Amino acid sequence: GMFETLLNVPPEKTLEAIYKVAAKSQTSLAGALELYSESNNDNDGDDSGENSSGVAVLVQEMIDCWYSGVAFSKCPLTGKNIVTIEAVEGLCDGLTAGEVTLERYMWDMGESGKKNQ
Repeated sequence: GMFETLLNVPPEKTLEAIYKVAAKSQTSLAGALELYSESNNDNDGDDSGENSSGVAVLVQEMIDCWYSGVAFSKCPLTGKNIVTIEAVEGLCDGLTAGEVTLERYMWDMGESGKKNQ
């Protein structure tokens, strides 16, 4: 994935893990924003390079799972208004690293953003 994922972090290492994820995520975000700005010419003349975007670090309790995955509100392949869930059996660290075959579920939400019946 684009951002760092750390699993099974012991409680005493949580703060260290947060700093590590935040540092790597800021670097990834900066690269993504640079690519976006190059492809998006509509910058209203603001060439300051400043951007108010930031990265949040999500900390969750680790649980045993049968399946895990990543959900997108827009299709990551096309950018269309299609809710997409990519899942694997077991932990999703292999999924986020792009190392395993996934199952993909998609729901076309249409132009209105409401699920088509």
